[in-house]
Amino acid sequence: MSKSNKILITGCAGFIGYHLSNRLLLDGYSIVGIDNLNDYYDAELKHSRLNLLKDHDNFTFIYGSLEDKNLIESTFSEHGPSSVVNLAAQAGVRYSIDNPHAYIQSNIVGFMTILEACRHHKISHLLYASSSSVYGSNEKMPFSVNDFVDTPISLYAATKKANELMAHTYSHLYGLKTTGLRFFTVYGPWGRPDMALFKFTNAILNGEPISVFNNGEMKRDFTYIDDIVEGIVRLIEKKPAASDHPEHIPYKVYNIGNNQPVDLMHFISVLEDKLGQKAEKNLLPLQPGDVPATYADVDDLMRDVDFKPATTVEEGIGKFVDWYKKYYGLNPLPNKIGVVGLGYVGLPAAIAFSEKFPVIGFDISSKRVNSLKQHVDYTGEVSKKVLNRANILFTEDPVMLKECGFIIVTVPTPIDLFKRPDLSCLISASEIIGNQLQKGTTVIYESTVYPGATEEICIPILEKQSGLKSGEDFFVGYSPERINPGDKEHTFKSITKVISAQNKEAMYTIAKLYRTAVDKVYIAPSIKVAEASKIIENIQRDINIALMNELAMLFHELEIDTSEVLRTANTKWNFLQFTPGLVGGHCIGVDPYYLTSKAENMGYHPEMILTGRKVNEGLSQFIVSSLLKLMTQTGISIEGSRVTILGFTFKENISDIRNSKVFDMIQQLNQSGAEVQVSDELADPEEVLEEYDLSLYPLNDLQPGNSVIVAVPHQQYKERGWEGVQSLLLNGKGIVLDIKNVLDHTSCPEGITLWRL
Repeated sequence: MSKSNKILITGCAGFIGYHLSNRLLLDGYSIVGIDNLNDYYDAELKHSRLNLLKDHDNFTFIYGSLEDKNLIESTFSEHGPSSVVNLAAQAGVRYSIDNPHAYIQSNIVGFMTILEACRHHKISHLLYASSSSVYGSNEKMPFSVNDFVDTPISLYAATKKANELMAHTYSHLYGLKTTGLRFFTVYGPWGRPDMALFKFTNAILNGEPISVFNNGEMKRDFTYIDDIVEGIVRLIEKKPAASDHPEHIPYKVYNIGNNQPVDLMHFISVLEDKLGQKAEKNLLPLQPGDVPATYADVDDLMRDVDFKPATTVEEGIGKFVDWYKKYYGLNPLPNKIGVVGLGYVGLPAAIAFSEKFPVIGFDISSKRVNSLKQHVDYTGEVSKKVLNRANILFTEDPVMLKECGFIIVTVPTPIDLFKRPDLSCLISASEIIGNQLQKGTTVIYESTVYPGATEEICIPILEKQSGLKSGEDFFVGYSPERINPGDKEHTFKSITKVISAQNKEAMYTIAKLYRTAVDKVYIAPSIKVAEASKIIENIQRDINIALMNELAMLFHELEIDTSEVLRTANTKWNFLQFTPGLVGGHCIGVDPYYLTSKAENMGYHPEMILTGRKVNEGLSQFIVSSLLKLMTQTGISIEGSRVTILGFTFKENISDIRNSKVFDMIQQLNQSGAEVQVSDELADPEEVLEEYDLSLYPLNDLQPGNSVIVAVPHQQYKERGWEGVQSLLLNGKGIVLDIKNVLDHTSCPEGITLWRL
């Protein structure tokens, strides 16, 4: 693509910026987009727009703000655009009245940065967003670009007028070709939630009253977004000529409006008709910063580029309502949800969805299904009361899945003995679902996998077993689970839910489904991105914990207290608060191997990830070696000595024993000749015996020994404190290893040698 076809658009994830970028991309232009994705309104909407733009190969996105001079300079230098369309700004008339400072940096300082970059990089044409608000208290109708506009009535309007004056100065001093775009009230799909049409729609659909200012005696020159974009596109190539300006400078300003004011009450009436619902109207006086009417004179636009906006509000509002219903998923959802796999991830999901839909909870474990039918969750995550009232049918019969419009897959994805991904449960679940799959069903995978697994493994199985075509007969999405067992604060409902899908239709539907059960949804641009995001969430923690573990080992050699070092370092505001410890469980100690396995299959060896794993896998040996060393130093014979371990689950205050690293310590101690007894009141003794061939002892049945390892700091151990630990030592004396530093080291009883990680 030639340089002349490259355009820089600021505010590319905004309402107008997105539509303009998309149009120009389709027209064959290369677009470089800048946006800071601020949260003035729903940032998720901006990310959704941006994800659609990223589907284009000729689109480049740069995250940042206009005020960042270094970023703007590097962008112009690296990408060399021929033209610039500056749409980035702090928007909102009413917001500017209460938050004036928010407008100075973006609208004034930011625009100055753009002007300077355009000057120094010889940009052939700068187009910039102004606003109909610059007409302020002007009462002459229609508003003409030749009108006197020095009476703004909001700071927002004042900054837009300032932009025009700044552009005029640069056209005068430096010959920079500038075109100001005075947009009148813009509306349409992907609009701003703070604008009237969006707010009215939200309120009407929620049964809430709408605020109608000036008692409804208002008129607006409502202009549909496609007309705004068409005007801009035509003006991009219409560079202002100095000969056309009375001062002989290349400077021009245009109105882009519908040239047809519409009564606000008629606008609302059309919206009511498109929604099929009446609005309750709360009539209010004219608000500060508002004007009773706007009306665009577009003679210049018609003369110079032969264009006049013409979309009627009936047509435009209809398109907005269609988009709104699709984006927010207001079309009817299937009335039954299936959840396959009812463990730590699946059961909370089933509970959440059962508040809005009948749920079929499927699991291949008879023990699990029968327990849940009795309203008992032996993981301890869900109470009997909650299960009793949940609208869930628990079953082992896969045929029941035929009734479900959505099927959510939450089966385990562990690793095998060689630390390779074990997808057997996922494959089996996909086969079961495929055998029951009906046309129109959407299957959503939540299980953690490497990037590509859903599309490369799961979808082909579903197609093979069902005889249906993915993306046509049924649809697939991916939404990585983020459940943190034992965490009562970050629940299924409160955690931001990442969603992705194989196409936009499925994406909207899946987003709609999850919005019924969670507080916030984030739409990832692809299934692979969502898959990768889940893995790196845990890899990041794994590597940071590995760093802490290595530091702990080093500080032991240096005879420095690790916890005191961390406490001191934490006084710096940006120090990351990680602590050393055993890394087990179903996520952090497993997920890295999914990515490293995929990487090595692709011929890439991920050194840092594997090094972190090696450090964390070796911590149990370091702890055991430290204990044996202390036993030798204190004259305790290792052979036949009794070591008591408190805690077996992979972390505190839960019953989950998957990938317990305490078991590694037990094996190493047994090899040393020590006698080991283990207690964990939260772990299921039968499950531990079946999974690890290990018998757990009730706390009261433990015999006093030579050493105690507080491996998992369950709340009951913390509450018992030193008294509980000392009671497990012969004569109250011996060695205590406090892995997570939960015992008060300043009150360590006499006769006890305390070791802390």
